[in-house]
Amino acid sequence: MSTPTEMKAARKRFHLTRWIALIAVLVISTTIGLLHQKVPELRTVGVDALCPFGGVESLWRFVADGAFLRRIAWGSMILLIGAVATNLIFGRAFCGQFCPLGTLQELFGSLRDRLGIRRLEIPKPVDVPARFLKYAVFGVFTWLTWRLGELVIRPYDPWVAYHHLTSPELFTEMGIGAAILGVSIAGSFFYDRFFCKYLCPMGAFLGLFSRLGFYQVTRNEDACIDCGKCDKVCPSNIAVATAPGRVSDSECIACGLCVAECPAAGALSVEGRSQGVRITPLALTGATLAIMLGLVAVTTAAGVMEFTKPSLATEIRTDAEGGAFISGEESHGAGQGEGAGQGEGQGEGQGAGATLEPSPELQPGQFDVSLIKGYMTMAEVSQATGIPAAEFKAAFAVTDAEYAAPLKDLKNTHDFDTQAVRDFVAAKLSVPSVSPESCQ
Repeated sequence: MSTPTEMKAARKRFHLTRWIALIAVLVISTTIGLLHQKVPELRTVGVDALCPFGGVESLWRFVADGAFLRRIAWGSMILLIGAVATNLIFGRAFCGQFCPLGTLQELFGSLRDRLGIRRLEIPKPVDVPARFLKYAVFGVFTWLTWRLGELVIRPYDPWVAYHHLTSPELFTEMGIGAAILGVSIAGSFFYDRFFCKYLCPMGAFLGLFSRLGFYQVTRNEDACIDCGKCDKVCPSNIAVATAPGRVSDSECIACGLCVAECPAAGALSVEGRSQGVRITPLALTGATLAIMLGLVAVTTAAGVMEFTKPSLATEIRTDAEGGAFISGEESHGAGQGEGAGQGEGQGEGQGAGATLEPSPELQPGQFDVSLIKGYMTMAEVSQATGIPAAEFKAAFAVTDAEYAAPLKDLKNTHDFDTQAVRDFVAAKLSVPSVSPESCQ
C-alpha cells in the first residue's frame, strides 16, 4: 500500500507529465496554424485538415466514394481513428489527455484556481438539459454537412476561429466562431471546460460510445473516506464521490484528475473490465499519447498523413482522376463544365526562384476553380492552368514581384481578391466559376 508521501509524489509526476503533454500538443497545433497564416510559402495545412471532427464531417463522403470534403485530408481521418481507438480503451481520453481546445479552456480554469476564485456551480435543472445541446450541435451540423457536402460548421467553430486570430478573415467570415471562442474561454474561467460541456460536437460524438471503454474510473465504497476531493477537481462536474462502482457517465473525459487527487489508497482507480486490471493516471496519459502520436508518426512516415499541401498542378491531376478532393457541390468538380478547357499556352515569367510542377493536360471543362486558394500565387495558377503569365499581368495590372506573391496579400494593394482570379480563370477555361462559400 502506498504511503501518503508516495501518493503525493505520484500526484506531482502525473500533473507535471499531463500538463507538459497537453501544452505541447497545444503549442504544436498553434504553430501549425500560425505557419499556415503567416508563412504561406511553406504550404502548411490548415486547421481543417488536422481536426478529428473533420473526419466525422467527411465520413459519409468517404464511405460512399472514398473521397474527402474540400479542406479535409487524411490527417483528420487519422486523428479520428486515434480518438475512437482511445475512446474504446479508456473512454473520452482524447478529450481529457490530448485535445488542444480542451487544454486552452483548462488553462483558464487553472488560472482561476491560482487566483483563488471559487468555481461557479450551475444548478442541475439548468446544467443537465444544457449538456444535451452538444448532441444537437453534433446532429444538426453533421447532417447538414453530409447533406450539402460542405463544412457547414466552419464559420461557427471556435477552434477554426482560434487558428485565424491573426487573419483578417476572423471578423468577416468567422465572427460567430470568434464570439463562441470568447464565451467558451470566459465560461471556462468561471466554470470548467464550458465548450466541452455544452457545445462540443466531437465530445458529443465520443460520448455516444464512451461507456464502451475497457478502462473506467472505479470507486471502492469500502475504501472511500467521503472527503469529496474528487468532485472538486472533476472538470466535468461529475459526482464521483457518490458513484456506485464504475463511473460510467458519458461526461467523463478520462482526465485522471479525480484518481490522482484521492487521498485514500484504493478508493479510486482506473480499472479495466477484467478484475484486478488497473493502470495509474500517469499510465493513462502515457498510453493515450502513445496511441495518438504513434499513429501520427507511422502514417506520416508512410506518406499518408501530410502536414503540407500539394501544388495546384497536383490537385488538378488528383481532381481530374477522381481522387480524394471533392468540392461542396459536385457540379463544381471535375468534368462538370462545358466548352474549351485548354489554355492558350504555358505560363511564362513564373517569378524568381519559383519551383513549379509541369501543367497537367486539362480536358475540356475539367478544371475546378475552387482549387485556387489565397496562399497560391498567380505564377502557380498560370503554370497549372496553362494561361500565359502575360494575360494575368495585363488583366490584374501586377508587377513581376506581385505575380509571384500570395494572392491573399494582393488585396491590400489592389482592388481584386482571390475570387476575382478564380472568375478570370473560369472565363479563360470556359468552366463554371464558384461562389466564395464553395471554396472550402
